[in-house]
Amino acid sequence: MADFGLALRDVDPRGGPAYVGTPSYMSPEQARGEGHRVDGRSDIFSMGVLLYELLTGRKPFQSNDRHDLYEEIMYLEPVNPCHVNPEIPPELSRICMKCLSKLSGDRYQSAELLAADLRSAEVPLWSKAGQSEVQADQSTLKRDACLDQRGARATRCAERSTPV
Repeated sequence: MADFGLALRDVDPRGGPAYVGTPSYMSPEQARGEGHRVDGRSDIFSMGVLLYELLTGRKPFQSNDRHDLYEEIMYLEPVNPCHVNPEIPPELSRICMKCLSKLSGDRYQSAELLAADLRSAEVPLWSKAGQSEVQADQSTLKRDACLDQRGARATRCAERSTPV
């Protein structure tokens, strides 16, 4: 996963707004230009945008105009994913919407809490038949990543290479 903290809005020294990153993935605090408020919860918001796209096939905020897009991110609630597609499990939809909360204090406070909620949700993310195949692929990817590492870091990486 990438660090979504790159998606910042700042002030250009010439007086206008300056933008770094992809606006569609900015959190409300980033869209407001409040760089001092950007923390891991901003990344949780960006992860919510990705989750929304995976669930619905579209972004939660869709304006083609940059200014209007920032307004949507700051003030409009996205359509609940299970209203876009009724086949989306309500628990997964709830998790996604929590990630997309306008107030950072209402979002997951860490990626660990988000991951725990996703794990505890009784939502089948893939079939049982494909599960062992996915676990094998994850193990292979982790092992291959470890081969590129050196020293103690490689040892720690190898210790984590058991399937999740």
